[in-house]
Amino acid sequence: MPPEPLIIGRYAMYGEIASGGMATVHLGRLLGPVGFTKTVAVKRLHEQFAKDEEFVAMFIDEARLAARIHHTNVVQTLDVVQHDNQLLLVMEYVHGVQLSTLTRLARKNGKRMPPPVAIAVVAGMLRGLHAAHDATDERGQPLHIVHRDVSPHNLLIGVDGVPRVIDFGVAKAAGRLQQTAAGQLKGKVPYMAPEQVRGQPVTRQTDVFAAGVVLWETLLGQRLFSAENDAAVISQILGREIEPPSRIDLAVPAAFDAVVMRALERDSSKRFATAREMAEALESCDRVAAPAEVAAYVQSVAAEQLAKRTSLISEVESTSAIRAASPEMAQQILRTEAATDVASVKTSAGSSSVSVLTHPPGKRIGMMVSVLALLGTAGIGFFFAREVVFRTPPDSPPKAIVAAPPASSSPAAVSASAAPPPAPSPSASAPEPSVAKPKPRPKPIAGSPAAPPSDCDPPYTFDSNGMKKYKPHCL
Repeated sequence: MPPEPLIIGRYAMYGEIASGGMATVHLGRLLGPVGFTKTVAVKRLHEQFAKDEEFVAMFIDEARLAARIHHTNVVQTLDVVQHDNQLLLVMEYVHGVQLSTLTRLARKNGKRMPPPVAIAVVAGMLRGLHAAHDATDERGQPLHIVHRDVSPHNLLIGVDGVPRVIDFGVAKAAGRLQQTAAGQLKGKVPYMAPEQVRGQPVTRQTDVFAAGVVLWETLLGQRLFSAENDAAVISQILGREIEPPSRIDLAVPAAFDAVVMRALERDSSKRFATAREMAEALESCDRVAAPAEVAAYVQSVAAEQLAKRTSLISEVESTSAIRAASPEMAQQILRTEAATDVASVKTSAGSSSVSVLTHPPGKRIGMMVSVLALLGTAGIGFFFAREVVFRTPPDSPPKAIVAAPPASSSPAAVSASAAPPPAPSPSASAPEPSVAKPKPRPKPIAGSPAAPPSDCDPPYTFDSNGMKKYKPHCL
């Protein structure tokens, strides 16, 4: 059984599935009303950083930026929660492994990622980055997002064979609330572009350089820039000669060399103009593996890790389903919801507005039941009213017609009109049952023509030939 989860708001957090310098990522479950649950990934800012205004601003920025990016190759952000010195970023859960883990496991087993799979993985990452670079704000203005931390650790490859970019925590954007302090480096040094380590302005070509480093390492299964400290790594980034992949290993097709070396140009103006341009050039180097082929590779290399995660998820989902269905959890979820909000909504004509009350789930359900009950009662009353009208004898005196109340009537008026008629007083005599009597033939009025003879019904006969002949005295 998994350990008892930490409940924050409507989320239950379980064990860590990834960790970093600022935050840890946990397997979590959304516990909604009426037993609804959903597996999510919860990024939790370390408590010491949750008290730091700069880190909190950066964490919230990640949510703001990531929420504006909609692409298959980017992990979706679902929610942000701040509760009792806890700051959470809730994301979709992707069952898979990081590219860094996949590369390490393959190297441990003496394997290397096949070039078609490497193309599919890195090209997918590039297309996700391009979506981030082209993201806009609510008014359609470009955000100019630059990830600034592109690395194998921030690329998640799912068992569905789809690579997804994660962690926009240090992204740079024009509309960013939090700005990096002067001289402060953000990101992983071995994947930084020369302009980034110099503290110069970053652009989308900065992410292209990092993608070039990731591609180089994925093809060869080893690090490009590696030294005993960050200062030595920065020195390599700025001045060391970079060799093409095929020169280091002949097993790597030479077609990759031009793409890798252009992405790793130290002059950003000589790199690919966009991440999408690099993806298209990369896909022309060799066959691109289909998602099913990428998925099979991930399953074969990381089978043990994925099996452990699958077992953990199964346990978490089974226990959280019971927890979500409990009355105690339902009450806790309802307490975290807002009591009542008032919103201004324009009418269809656009000339006026009305106030609409939005209630918590518990109240909404109660109101819906009440409305349905009221509608059901009205419907039954209308049915019986129709039956009474249809069964009224034809000789009965006409009944008074009561106009229905207008649509804008108040609830009180509707209730009054729907009330049953008052019961008759005891002194009132009950009406005697009516017996149908034959109606007498009306007497002819003086001066009016006499009634036709009795043999004039019908006023014609048929001769031997079948021809119709009218009776003269009946005309």
